[in-house]
Amino acid sequence: MKFLHRFLPKGIGKLIFRFTNKKFICPFCFNKRLLSEIEFRCENENCFLEEDKKLADFQKATAIRMNKTFPATATSSIQKEAQCPDCKQNTTTRICPECHNTLPFNIGKYPEVMFAFIGAKETGKSHYIAVLINTIETKIATTFNADLSPLDENTQKKYREEFYSPLYQRKEVINITKSARTDYNTRMPLIYTLKFSKKSNKKITNVSTLTFFDTAGEDLNDEETMRTENKYIFNSQGIILLIDPLQIHEIREVLKSKNVNVNLPKENEETKDIINRVVRLIRKATGLTDEKRKIKTPIAIVFSKIDAIKEILEDNTELFNSNEHNGYFDIKDANNIGKIIETCINDWGGSGKALINKVKVNFKSYAFFGISALGSNPHGTTINEQPQPIRVEDPFLWLLYKNKVINSNQKMILYEKFRYNTKEVTEVLSLVGKKVIEWSINTGKLIAQLLNYFFSKL
Repeated sequence: MKFLHRFLPKGIGKLIFRFTNKKFICPFCFNKRLLSEIEFRCENENCFLEEDKKLADFQKATAIRMNKTFPATATSSIQKEAQCPDCKQNTTTRICPECHNTLPFNIGKYPEVMFAFIGAKETGKSHYIAVLINTIETKIATTFNADLSPLDENTQKKYREEFYSPLYQRKEVINITKSARTDYNTRMPLIYTLKFSKKSNKKITNVSTLTFFDTAGEDLNDEETMRTENKYIFNSQGIILLIDPLQIHEIREVLKSKNVNVNLPKENEETKDIINRVVRLIRKATGLTDEKRKIKTPIAIVFSKIDAIKEILEDNTELFNSNEHNGYFDIKDANNIGKIIETCINDWGGSGKALINKVKVNFKSYAFFGISALGSNPHGTTINEQPQPIRVEDPFLWLLYKNKVINSNQKMILYEKFRYNTKEVTEVLSLVGKKVIEWSINTGKLIAQLLNYFFSKL
């Protein structure tokens, strides 16, 4: 198939080649391979066992004897089932040829959208992911007529035990994410299927596979660690960078000057360094050596815990009023929120202002958001009440919009402007028309008077 397209009519061969040689990115090791290179693992417990060194290397553990693995027999298509060469039984368990992790059952069937959640220590990444997924399931699913479902048992179990149960059931602060270098579980993503349907007949109109990655803050302190453990950053279709405003020096000074009573965490200036590392990592990994070209990956700059700085945000009440979005991304509201955040940071000056400039210079697509996952500061390791999230869905919906998974209300805004302008133009033309008619009548009267005067003198 590799050379067949050369002998087919122009355009047809290339189309067939591109379709039959589609690539995928493994959600575990993040290596990009052809779908035709996917391997299989035998499901027969009585079949031949062998040590799986590739999976052991990924897990950083001692290799154990597992069911046999073998390559697919198809060379140019997505093979869903294969026969074990030893026991001759069929299997549908597909694995990555690089790391031997079991791949999602729908790999290659729908668009894959990976989101990386990054930020310095104690910026609230884990709390944000916990509340965001719950918000999507309980709120966004209703307004968008959608469904978010875990793609496998590992995702369902991990979210329930590590995110939902501590926060929503035990009302405890989620434990700090451990480094992926030492904790295998940190390297395991949360994988979901997001489906949209029509309200009229419930027919499914769009399906995407979403992958979420929670990153340990310490893993972002070294570029080499990011290159080996956080490959998803340069393979992602969107980045959410969380910044704790309470860690920014200038904001801390404003809070102190206004005697705002809030528990301040350790001051942290790592965010600028993290962005520098992310920029270098993406440029190196994607071959974007031309410094004049900006990075295309959309990045959402999210200021978390805005409830803690409510007193210095003055009259910007819009920040604390959630938007329902009503089945589309409200781009007008997002632009307004972005301008408020940017204006406040510029007014405070210092490191925050430099941060904004760094993002604008290096990224082609960016937006600023203000959110709060919990709605209030926790007391030690406990939370007194259920999370009261503020705008946690906004950055997520923006990234879906940038990846063309959902629509915005941009067309509606343009239509309203056009309709308004058309009405305005019509009113002006009507007024001009009236003036022209009035002028014509007056001119006619004047001409008639002149003619009467002229004929009276004959």
